[in-house]
Amino acid sequence: MKRTALSLCLVICAGAAGAARAGTLSSLTSASSCANPLVASAMAPVDYFVDAGPKVCKSLCKSAAAQCKGYVKGSASCALASYKSENRYRLENCVLVSATPADLKACRDAVNADYKSLKTEVHDFAPGQLEACGQWGRDCAAACSGAPL
Repeated sequence: MKRTALSLCLVICAGAAGAARAGTLSSLTSASSCANPLVASAMAPVDYFVDAGPKVCKSLCKSAAAQCKGYVKGSASCALASYKSENRYRLENCVLVSATPADLKACRDAVNADYKSLKTEVHDFAPGQLEACGQWGRDCAAACSGAPL
């Protein structure tokens, strides 16, 4: 899971580094200001609600897993919005740094390819984090029933 977080960080940093080379304009925000998408790994132990009794415990587990998924979706949405904003600025930078129409096209093509890559990274990363939230919820519910952890 840490390798995935590092990968996401490298993608974010690469996007920011690419923006610096493209010209003088930059977005006012970045994906690094979005919530951490590794929510499930930061949640309380799965037996956290056991003292509430089986029925309430399972309900709390279900709510916590749904909240976890909400954070993951919010983080992905924030990152995508940030990348979209940064893409706009980088496209404007292309106008500033391109000497010829061919340079402008090449710059825009490179910016759009970077943006597409970042979007793909988010879309590929989020399902695993959503599954981690779901697994946390299933493990939590099992702990409510007294299943060994």
